[in-house]
Amino acid sequence: MAVSEETQAPEVGEHLDYRKYLLEFYNFKRKTERVGRRAYNYSAFSASADIKSPNYLKMIIEGKRNLSSEMIDRFSKALRHTASDRRDFRLLVSYNQEMDPVLRASKLKELAEYRYAQKKPSQDEENLLDDWLNLVIHQLADQEGVDINNIEQLSQLIRVRPRPERVQQSIDALVGAGVFEKIGGQLHKVKSNIESPENVPFEVIRKLQSELIFLGLESLFSDSSSDREFGGATLNLTKEEFKRLKFDLRKFRKAWHRDIEASREATQGDRVYQLNIQLFPITNSSNAEKKTGPKKAPRERGMREDNSKDVTVPPESLTDVHA
Repeated sequence: MAVSEETQAPEVGEHLDYRKYLLEFYNFKRKTERVGRRAYNYSAFSASADIKSPNYLKMIIEGKRNLSSEMIDRFSKALRHTASDRRDFRLLVSYNQEMDPVLRASKLKELAEYRYAQKKPSQDEENLLDDWLNLVIHQLADQEGVDINNIEQLSQLIRVRPRPERVQQSIDALVGAGVFEKIGGQLHKVKSNIESPENVPFEVIRKLQSELIFLGLESLFSDSSSDREFGGATLNLTKEEFKRLKFDLRKFRKAWHRDIEASREATQGDRVYQLNIQLFPITNSSNAEKKTGPKKAPRERGMREDNSKDVTVPPESLTDVHA
């Protein structure tokens, strides 16, 4: 018998805002549980969490207070969390309550990796997007002077210096997927593209994208501007402008991917680069009705290191995946 959404308790692992999760939990309990003759209330939650204040949950939901480490444990008790849910909830609260953008991103990555580990696909369902290192080694096969049979060389060339055994795991994965093939006892790249299964779990894509973003963050602080290119523009867009820009960015990425792939058929490359393209909202829509008026020139604020207003992106790495 199917369980309706109205009678199914919210799951912490499906949320990225712990206050909204708590509100959904409270509303669920109000619909499904009674305390004596009364409907479930804030006092009942406080009692189950061993908290004296009867309206503590209400203050947390409304953002008037934050949860301390001790209160996270008490809330998990009242929420009837399993051991894995308790860990998830703690990571979620830590991420939500962090205000520093860099630390907040790091905490989100930790939360995403934990959730991925809980939902990791079975070995039969795994694919090459499971690890960014697979994509890098796939491209290293087209770099001049690189021998993909030399595990030590591959390990030394990759900036984060992965252990040789991890490099070997990626080699094995590429061979298993038919991208690399042993011919006469030597590895050869036989597929220029990494083909992804149609139904890649969203957790896999999120994990991969977050890892690539953090590699970019590391490059921002460690590489000279002559070896990388970072830029951005803060824009106020209509829905149609957003759709058009999103389409143009995908077209741009695929065009570079296609052109560089063709070039590697003729010549080898010098170095593997990673191209990340991000377009995301940083405000909510006001939902205000707009009246038709005179067209205005789009405003943009450049954020390049050299203070110029044009925005460019790094060279293509052929990592052609998007979420």
